[in-house]
Amino acid sequence: MGLDLATLALAVLPVLVLGGLFLLADRARPEPSHTVGITMALGIASCVPVALAELSLRAALGPRVHLAGRFLDAFLVAAFIEEVAKLGVVLAYPWRKPAFDEVMDGVLYTAAAGLGFGLLENLLYLNYTVARAFSVIPGMPEATPLPDGRTAIVLALVRAFSAVPMHALASGLMGYCIGRARFADVLHTSEAFRDALDRLPAWLPRSVAWCALGLFFAVAVHGSYDWVLFALGADREVLLAAPGILLLAAVALHRSMRRALELDEALRGARRSSVLILQRPPEVS
Repeated sequence: MGLDLATLALAVLPVLVLGGLFLLADRARPEPSHTVGITMALGIASCVPVALAELSLRAALGPRVHLAGRFLDAFLVAAFIEEVAKLGVVLAYPWRKPAFDEVMDGVLYTAAAGLGFGLLENLLYLNYTVARAFSVIPGMPEATPLPDGRTAIVLALVRAFSAVPMHALASGLMGYCIGRARFADVLHTSEAFRDALDRLPAWLPRSVAWCALGLFFAVAVHGSYDWVLFALGADREVLLAAPGILLLAAVALHRSMRRALELDEALRGARRSSVLILQRPPEVS
């Protein structure tokens, strides 16, 4: 019982810390707590269809799932399915809310969905009580005994500094692109804030392009991380490769969040100008 409580605490703590950091970054104009909470809860709930989809796809791929260091398992089965689920959560719920009124909100809401998913995934790896309850769902495999004692604590600490941040980083990068997608038709009109995707042909919706790019970034980070673990296993090189991937993703996310704050200033300026134009009295000739 004591070990279950310890692993429960170690599974939840990194999610709370990372979630707090994202909330801190959005502190100037915070989002409604209930909207963030529901988004996180939907991220948790998405674990069920994701697990069933992954089991089905692995079965369909058969032995091919183990080729090239489990490349397909890393990028297609795990990364693609899980990141599509997070994207679906954001598009299905917070995207439709009036509170989603800034690019930075895309980062926050997608990170919330990713951390919700990562929380339950962490508990399934670390807490037998949760794993056993999850296995009751039809189609799920039977829960296997988890590591005992010191091994469980070490695993919890390793995941706190690796797997959980990976979900937050991959989701945050995708969230920046979702935020760009949300306001693509507004921001592309300003030459100062045009990026490569804003110069696409008019017949290709910029919002779709930004969401696709976000999914690509998330799958690239997630898949690379998983592939390194699958292919290298316990080799010493994994101690350099996995943190290296997370560091690059962290740098990219930091730059994206700075860019998001700049774009939000532009959005607020455009809105203020619109209000002034609407409120300006007609000129008397």
